[in-house]
Amino acid sequence: MSIAALAAHVVGIRAGAEVRQRAVALHAFDTLAVIAGGLATREGAAIARFFASSDGATRAAGLAAVARFTECDDIHVPSCMTAGSVAIPVALQFAETDEAFACAVEVAYATGIALAEAIGGVEALEHGVWPAVFAAPAVAAVACAVALQSDEKTIANAIALALAAASGRVGRPGGSPSGRWFLYGEATLKGIRAALAARQHFGGDLSLISEKWMAQQTAPSLVRMEPLNSPPHDAVSKVGLKPFVAARQGSNAIQAFLTLLEGGLRADEIERVEVALPAVALAVVSRPLDASIRLSTIANMGLQLGIAAFEPGRLLDIGREADFNARSIAFAKKVKVVAGAAPADGTYGWPATVRVYTANGVQEQHCVRLHGDPGDAALAHLVRSKLAQCDAAIRKLAGPDGPELNLPKAYERLQRIYAQLNTQNKIEQTAVTTG
Repeated sequence: MSIAALAAHVVGIRAGAEVRQRAVALHAFDTLAVIAGGLATREGAAIARFFASSDGATRAAGLAAVARFTECDDIHVPSCMTAGSVAIPVALQFAETDEAFACAVEVAYATGIALAEAIGGVEALEHGVWPAVFAAPAVAAVACAVALQSDEKTIANAIALALAAASGRVGRPGGSPSGRWFLYGEATLKGIRAALAARQHFGGDLSLISEKWMAQQTAPSLVRMEPLNSPPHDAVSKVGLKPFVAARQGSNAIQAFLTLLEGGLRADEIERVEVALPAVALAVVSRPLDASIRLSTIANMGLQLGIAAFEPGRLLDIGREADFNARSIAFAKKVKVVAGAAPADGTYGWPATVRVYTANGVQEQHCVRLHGDPGDAALAHLVRSKLAQCDAAIRKLAGPDGPELNLPKAYERLQRIYAQLNTQNKIEQTAVTTG
């Protein structure tokens, strides 16, 4: 499919429907909540300082990196695309009207999902490809170009310039702050600048996307051109929200374990735990625990269940800066992760079965759908909970010493969009007052 045809699809997608606008508002509130939480951490603040600039493009790219750093931003599981972290800061920076903002977010999500699915989605991870980094430049380019109400030709050139030399092969960057977030911010900035260049009539290669070119970006067997021929409508509604700071591969297991605890299971009586997950999820959640490495504490299944058992308030701990409770660390050694059944067709995430062994017998809990998955009737409640947990950070960041992205203005815009919708779940009733 040519980039010009992809741009035509993008232009044909509109965010006017109420259900679409409501989804955009929910995901935007969620993204701003996690940005606020991320900026309140040492590593998140370091990322923001690096991208600090009088230039709005650089600031938006930095906030995209902060959002992704939190590991609590929204995610489309099949494609492994985290579009909100890019689309929402960029659209808020460049959109002059509420309608342009909502449309920019919707079409940017659709572009990101289509590209990430075309490159292999979650399966690309096994081949060293991070789909979200590959797609991020195009997501940012579309968000920026549509926010500025660019025409179809300009959007096409923005996508072409953004994807030129794009790569999802970033290796395993280290450091603190991790180089992962620098690379994510730079990929976002590349896309923004591509859109701005296209508006100044710089042209890209509109024939760039081809099956051969896509095969060079990933494992050839994973390439699917169909998603590019038909980017999803109502794309934002197809993306899930995260209730925990955790690798999404293990989140269903955390929810299943919490259900057992809420049912009366006593953590100190547990002798061992067996977590069954689809084989494709095991590599991430089974990595050895190193409590000194933040991403290790977020991915390791054993520690996450230990946190759920003894420090449940830290399931939304973004920074992981304080030492973990000794009981949480010890509990991690009781957890074994094994391969379970493959997901059924149409299953959104990674279903989990948790078996807990105590002196009194075995208890088992299965979780197919995670709180926050698309279609969850309690999405607004989940977003309100995240906003509440980030309350102090949001209030601080909305003040005169806050980041250059104008949080009061952003919240006012989202509240205005949401207030216009005919819904019983009005987030503005519980959102932080930032005026």
